[in-house]
Amino acid sequence: MHSHKRPNLSAFALLYLLSGLFFFATPQQSTAALSPELQQALDSSKYVYIQSERKSGELGAKAEIWFMRHDGAVWVASQNTTHRAKRIQAGRTKAKVWIGAKDGPAIDAQGSVVKDTEINDVLFAKFAKQYPDRWSKHEANFRKGLADGGSYVLIKYTPIASTAGAPAAAGALSAEQQQALDSSKYVYIQSERKSGAFGSKAEIWFFHHDGAVWVGTPVSTHRVKRIQAGRTKAKVWIGSQDGSSFDATGSIVTDEAVNEILFATFAKKYADGWPSYGDRFRKSLADGSRVLVRYDPVGM
Repeated sequence: MHSHKRPNLSAFALLYLLSGLFFFATPQQSTAALSPELQQALDSSKYVYIQSERKSGELGAKAEIWFMRHDGAVWVASQNTTHRAKRIQAGRTKAKVWIGAKDGPAIDAQGSVVKDTEINDVLFAKFAKQYPDRWSKHEANFRKGLADGGSYVLIKYTPIASTAGAPAAAGALSAEQQQALDSSKYVYIQSERKSGAFGSKAEIWFFHHDGAVWVGTPVSTHRVKRIQAGRTKAKVWIGSQDGSSFDATGSIVTDEAVNEILFATFAKKYADGWPSYGDRFRKSLADGSRVLVRYDPVGM
């Protein structure tokens, strides 16, 4: 695919979608992947304890709250009158998340308010399983509170560093590779053949999001069929076939919110080609003839 013409999308819509569908703009910071140890701690814990950013820049008291781990982040549903919600709304997004106990392992994070009914449903399902003895009592409050005009907000805490001595995930992209991805038009992906060897390098449109490379690709392609067959190993070359590269694990993701980020990113990044391909991407991702593929780095 090569470029053609910029579609008729307003600047506001682009900025809104590219910010990850957040209500409020937050400063750009490099994200940090959760280490396996921190993921395990989150998965075995009932609560997190969140410190949010005061006007002074210091962090406030640690406040216990129900949570879920999803898409590499910690999510909570919080009343919009709480300090944590008001501080994010005021642009003070810095936070620290303590896992399991007030002196447990911790992560530095950036908080953002998100509106996404699909993630609300994920939260309801996880809370029903994680808090079975109390969910029946509180479910109606959560559902009503997170409905349009409700008294709750959905908050995503995206890790930006690990603070309890836990190492960054082995597959985290280097700063140089992140910069290369942000300035490159294309990646070249090799996927895993039955033999275990990599196939040929295939050029494709992409976007860099949540520490990974994402593409929208027809289900008929080798890269998709190989992932569906359990062969998820891949190599991603940045910018050119002899550019910087990293090993990755491919996975097929269904996420309407990320689809929207793809549409907005591609409209800006491939301005000349998007009018010819935009409708095709939207229709094919909707009818299943194209899928969203995420490539997570696994090593440098």
